[in-house]
Amino acid sequence: MKQLIAAIFLALLVACGSKKEVAQPVYAPKPDWASSKPIESFYYAGIGMAYKSAGADFSAIAKNNALNDLASEISVNVSSSSLFYQVEQDENLRQEFQANTRLKSKENLEGYELVGSYENATEFWVYYRLDKSKFEALKKQRLENAIALSKQLFENAYQFKAGDQYAESVKFTVKAIAALEDYMAEPLQTEWHGKQVFLLVELYGFLQQTVSDIRLQPIYASINVKRGQAVGADKLSFSTTNPNGIPLVSIPIYFYYSGERITNNQLYSNMYGIAAYTLPRISSTNSKEYFQANVNMVSLVSEATDDAFIRKLLAKVSGPEARIEINVVKPIVYIQSTELNLDEAMATQLLANAFKQNFVDGGFEITTIKSQADYLLSIEAATRESNRQQQFYTAALDATFTFLSAEGALLYEKQTQGFMGMQLSNAQAGEDAYRKLAVEINKRYFRELRRKVFD
Repeated sequence: MKQLIAAIFLALLVACGSKKEVAQPVYAPKPDWASSKPIESFYYAGIGMAYKSAGADFSAIAKNNALNDLASEISVNVSSSSLFYQVEQDENLRQEFQANTRLKSKENLEGYELVGSYENATEFWVYYRLDKSKFEALKKQRLENAIALSKQLFENAYQFKAGDQYAESVKFTVKAIAALEDYMAEPLQTEWHGKQVFLLVELYGFLQQTVSDIRLQPIYASINVKRGQAVGADKLSFSTTNPNGIPLVSIPIYFYYSGERITNNQLYSNMYGIAAYTLPRISSTNSKEYFQANVNMVSLVSEATDDAFIRKLLAKVSGPEARIEINVVKPIVYIQSTELNLDEAMATQLLANAFKQNFVDGGFEITTIKSQADYLLSIEAATRESNRQQQFYTAALDATFTFLSAEGALLYEKQTQGFMGMQLSNAQAGEDAYRKLAVEINKRYFRELRRKVFD
């Protein structure tokens, strides 16, 4: 009995050992195409490999690598008659173009077939090939479709320009160029309006001509503006017309002011072809500034396409610009001051002098003729006796500063109460209070006035 049990146990061990041996995979030898890429006259070949350690997607990775290899075999030669050859000298953009071309070549792969696959314990290989004649036929069909679409968009652009809708004309021209993005390296010779043209070159030239035909002109070439005053839209206006003086509508205009950064500075020409801007206040201390308008080509191109490469390619097409020279005129200030020290007029008007010096240093003019002034500064100041401290006398100074426009509008007002001075007599204490308030005018009050009214 024991011998029978031992025999059965031994048989089970042998059987288990046999199963383990069967479970071990047996891999065929690596095919020649995995070791050396085949060269075929009538086919493009693509070989891809992925390590199984990459995870469950190793077969998809191998396929992607094979298609990348297949696409790399399809060479792209930049024709001397192509748009890209003629207009683009930026090496970075050339490299981006080549990378995009390879990507597009992969995306446009159709009709490829699986020749074989191979795997061993660590690797997975895929071999695809593509019939060259079939690929060229498909490419030709896609190209014909793209040219047909581009010419249709070009015709729209042509008609829009003829109807003085230049903004739409520019946008449809950009769309027509974008429709041919995959063929930037090719000459694209075709018939257009009865003549043979290189289509992309023709489109680019039409775009440049349309943009250069936009006439952007200031209504006023030069204006004078007092510092601290606003400049209305009637002064900062530009007209957009075609070469025949016909107003152009919906042209995007970008505004720039040399004096400071401005906001909400892109507007569109209205139904009269006018684009205008308002500056709420001129705060520049320079004698001259300028206000500039540009036809915003970036906006027009962006409205037509969201393709980053097309935007970069067309960035060289710049819109016209126009400028208004601004002569910043010094404001004229009249100062009227009553400065009393214990009911007696001060021999020297310290507060008026402090303001006067600050105005002059700040680029203003001071006048003694009230009717010539743009602004009126009124000072009312008086001291009063205060408590005596041992051998010292003290005085309190009350003052009011009022800054008005020539029309009488209140622009700034400041009241000070109990500004203290201390000296050996009441009169000297009052003068001390005036001197201290003059220092505060230099430090604080003039700056407050300037920020509120002029800055």
